[in-house]
Amino acid sequence: MTIIGALLLFVVGLDAVSNRAREGLELIVVAVLFLAAAVGFIEALAALRMPKPPPHPEVPLPSTTAIIAAYLPNEADLIVETIEHHLQAGPPDLQVIVAYNTPTPLDVEFDLLELAQREPRLVVLQVEHSTSKAENVNAALAVATGEIIGVFDADHHPQAGSYQRAWRWMAADVADVVQGRCAVRMASGKTRRSFLDIIVTAEFEQIYTVSHPGRTRLQGFGIFGGSNGYWRAESLRAMRLDPTALTEDIDASVRLLRSGGRIITDPGIVSGELAPPSLRALCHQRLRWSQGWFQVARRHLGALVADESIGVRSRIGSAWLFGTAAVMPWIGALTIPVSIQHFLFPSNASSVRENIGLFGQYAATLPAERSPFIGYLVTFGMISFLTQAAVAFRHALPGSRRLWIFAPYVVASAICFSHLRTACARLSHVRELSGQADWKVTPRTAGRAAAAAAEA
Repeated sequence: MTIIGALLLFVVGLDAVSNRAREGLELIVVAVLFLAAAVGFIEALAALRMPKPPPHPEVPLPSTTAIIAAYLPNEADLIVETIEHHLQAGPPDLQVIVAYNTPTPLDVEFDLLELAQREPRLVVLQVEHSTSKAENVNAALAVATGEIIGVFDADHHPQAGSYQRAWRWMAADVADVVQGRCAVRMASGKTRRSFLDIIVTAEFEQIYTVSHPGRTRLQGFGIFGGSNGYWRAESLRAMRLDPTALTEDIDASVRLLRSGGRIITDPGIVSGELAPPSLRALCHQRLRWSQGWFQVARRHLGALVADESIGVRSRIGSAWLFGTAAVMPWIGALTIPVSIQHFLFPSNASSVRENIGLFGQYAATLPAERSPFIGYLVTFGMISFLTQAAVAFRHALPGSRRLWIFAPYVVASAICFSHLRTACARLSHVRELSGQADWKVTPRTAGRAAAAAAEA
């Protein structure tokens, strides 16, 4: 609210100094938000057809490894269950590496060692002095034997057949990394979804069945999302993960793109994960994600756009993807103060209507004392969002394709959820520019909320 108040004072002051300058600002805001809505709408149309993997190859599935990165104080309650799931759902010869760090000895470490003695496919690796997922994954590469390496967070339960489907893309030589769909699953022993579970369930369906595949089809490159991603072993060893990056997955995606690598998005490769157990945990998670994306934009955006080895379509796409991550939270924040300014000073609406150009046709349907500013943003924005939600509903997993899941998500997004995410993004930008790089671990269960206070 402090930021919104400051922007309101800025807009009112700008209008007092120069009406034309204020009108120009409004036109920029309208144009950018309209373009964002249009891109979202086009991505939804591009995602109507689910990606279809190449035919089954004649070459059999090569050796495989699953790397499960864990911060054990946070994931001690679920790590054994996760390991057992991977061993059961993966290929018969799957090597499972649990690469973990912990500041203090834990009883579950003895359980892991005992399990490793009984199961020769399991490797338990404590990474000394590690403070990040990136360091854990990098350490695991030294003992990984698979030609295909799946990277997972400690709460992920991939479906059977995931490695085989990823191999179809790699065997056809169209992908170095295959990113699957991350879907929200119910925790063991939990019988009812919380309201937050419902919202995140629908959100993840939209992200992994609409945004990622639609963008991949339009822009010519995909994104490794950090978990349920399947790498050629040589590509992952060449890139490694950067421990200084808050979102090491996005950083690795950009570096792979610049090196000529290819990432494919396949929502047919499904892995279940847990939603954050509380609103506080969700905010900390989104704060880290947003700061990590902004950090990647600061580090790589200029080089990406200037890199002539990357296709024009991918260069434009990366400029839009990371550029909007940097500016959209602030452009969006301007809609509220500009709208308030119009209600406070409706006499200025006529001049804006005359200068709105393309949108002037719609202005006639609005009261004379109102600018088309609010109407257009709401109309185009909602059409785009509802289209994306409808496509996500169409592609959602059977257990998630429910109106009682998607309807609350649509309503919550319109009222508060989207504003919460953009507020976290604005705060993350302030943190990044002020040099704050600490972050809180997302607790996997409510009982592990204290672990979220740990700093990496």
